Amino acid sequence: MNIKLLEGEKIEFNSSLNNPKNYQSTVSNSHEINEKYIQGKRRIVTEQARYPLESIISMIDSGKYKLDPYLQRRRRWDNVKKSRLIESFILNIPVPPIFLYEENYASYEVMDGQQRMRTIYDFYKDEFKLTGLEEWNDLNGYTYSQLPDRIKAGIDRKYISSIIILTELSNNNEQQKGFKQLVFERINSGSVHLTAQEIRNALYDGKLNRLCLELSGNKYFQSIWNLYFDSDGQLTEDSNHDFYKQMDDVELVLRFFAFRQIDKMQSSLKKTLDHFLIKGNNFDQ
Repeated sequence: MNIKLLEGEKIEFNSSLNNPKNYQSTVSNSHEINEKYIQGKRRIVTEQARYPLESIISMIDSGKYKLDPYLQRRRRWDNVKKSRLIESFILNIPVPPIFLYEENYASYEVMDGQQRMRTIYDFYKDEFKLTGLEEWNDLNGYTYSQLPDRIKAGIDRKYISSIIILTELSNNNEQQKGFKQLVFERINSGSVHLTAQEIRNALYDGKLNRLCLELSGNKYFQSIWNLYFDSDGQLTEDSNHDFYKQMDDVELVLRFFAFRQIDKMQSSLKKTLDHFLIKGNNFDQ
């Protein structure tokens, strides 16, 4: 296949993907293994923190905590699920921690817990009314500001925990990406299954990823794949909801660009698309 590539479009497929396994040095005895462990090689550096629920507002508004707007829009919790999270705080039921990845010092990407943070934020902003509560069904229909004073005070006293993955986990940028992918896949392995494209979108933000997201929003492209939206930007009932939520539309756009160099592919489709997106995010144009 003879496809004329644009200037700067060509990428090399012969290098391995960013994976921590690729950086594993050969060790020959227990002493070297122990030294490797003592020196902190191939270990994640973390901290733990607890945040009062009402502090989530200032955290998100500060812009220092990156929430993925595309994942947020495609896997949005309904009000029943949001309400049950708030009810868990009222009942003092343990809530899983949020996982933060320190992109730069004091600047974080939310790797797991976006919906929890957004729900808390929206609740304090009176963006939804409690609904579907079972243990506290007499609170159904209330917003935060309408709650009885003692209930509000009780919620305000609650905390949500976090685990912060620090930038010190590696001095090598490529290795950091590999560790980041490893952590993301491990913490999501027991929750809702994410597709390969959802993982790419979460891990590899950049120019090409944003272009794929933008092009997937073309109304003619969307109509081909039965994606129709109402005036509020929500999918209509006759739309292909799974196709949209799983970001299959975005992967199709990525495939279009990657397949322009299909004759150079040397790996599985998943790894090829991973690699192409990582490299493509560095394109000049």
